[in-house]
Amino acid sequence: MAWDPLLQNFMRPDNDSRADHIIKEEILDKLLAQGAEIEFAVDDRNQVVNMWRRRGITCLQCDYGNF
Repeated sequence: MAWDPLLQNFMRPDNDSRADHIIKEEILDKLLAQGAEIEFAVDDRNQVVNMWRRRGITCLQCDYGNF
């Protein structure tokens, strides 16, 4: 089956309180393993924006989020 971004929804598992940048990086790894080509990401939280950019993904920071 081909990867279709419209058919996938990635969410944090119940009772998983790890930092969001860790969760989102795991999701990124899963997408890349499926052959996804990520064009860009949109986020507000600094630590998540930094993760995207560190991984080579263009990230549009929609607001300043130092929380």
